[in-house]
Amino acid sequence: MSRPHRSESPFESAAVHASLDLRALTQGRGVVNFRYVGGGKAIAAVLHAEEYGADFDFGRYVENADEFWANSANFHRLWMIDLDAQTANPVEGIDAFDFVSPWFFHAVIDGRTFVFLSEGTTNVVSQTIVYELDPNGTATRRFDVPGDLTQMVRVR
Repeated sequence: MSRPHRSESPFESAAVHASLDLRALTQGRGVVNFRYVGGGKAIAAVLHAEEYGADFDFGRYVENADEFWANSANFHRLWMIDLDAQTANPVEGIDAFDFVSPWFFHAVIDGRTFVFLSEGTTNVVSQTIVYELDPNGTATRRFDVPGDLTQMVRVR
């Protein structure tokens, strides 16, 4: 049985962009949960550490791991990264909350990209909001589900 031809491999694209400095694209911000979605685009949760305030002591997280895990989801926003153009911008149109959990999930189905987002100020996921992303980095809210949605598949 032959494998279907794929016009683009995420591994090939990643190899081409292996030297890309994501922090340089996000104005020096940390990037987590980098996910390639096709077409030379990726999404990631980007930490907006400036939201903690100028006097925040990040060293206290070294001293108290429980506090780190309780608060590490704070102040992330979803960004779209154009690997070919080497640009990155916050995703527009996420209206449910100001910050997203950095532990988001996503699915690409029939060339459409969906992200499953929850509130980024708590580790308790009571609701997931599904947005569809267009190639320009604009989100459209599609539906909500109770609890933590981690995958979506097309049933043929």
